[in-house]
Amino acid sequence: MCRALGADLVIAVDLNTDQFGAARRNRSGVLGISDGDLTQSDSSESAPLFDRFLIKLASALALEGADHDTPSMTDVVTASINIMQVQITRSRLASDPAATLITPLLAHFALLDFHRAKEVIETGAAATEHVIPQIDSLLER
Repeated sequence: MCRALGADLVIAVDLNTDQFGAARRNRSGVLGISDGDLTQSDSSESAPLFDRFLIKLASALALEGADHDTPSMTDVVTASINIMQVQITRSRLASDPAATLITPLLAHFALLDFHRAKEVIETGAAATEHVIPQIDSLLER
């Protein structure tokens, strides 16, 4: 959209960068599938991505239930949404890459952690500070 509106330089922010890593958490966050789990070769490699996701999700649920509390339906739905968001983000960035990508690590924050807004803002500011030299370099060109 930015380029369609005439932007010469696009700076993107990926809020989902570390969602897969966080997906292994249970009650403190979400339960899900790691990125490697969805891309690893296994006996179901020829199955559609969604089918492989369901197989891996069932496997993760069984493993999680062995050592931890069984995840709630909310945990599973949240993990599914996170996986979908990450895949959409990766696809869009691959087809139309930004000049710079800001990637704050937010997985340790829950969806309703409004009371932690200051921490989230500080995390975003730190991630932005990290790419300022790259932005300055792009602007000099």
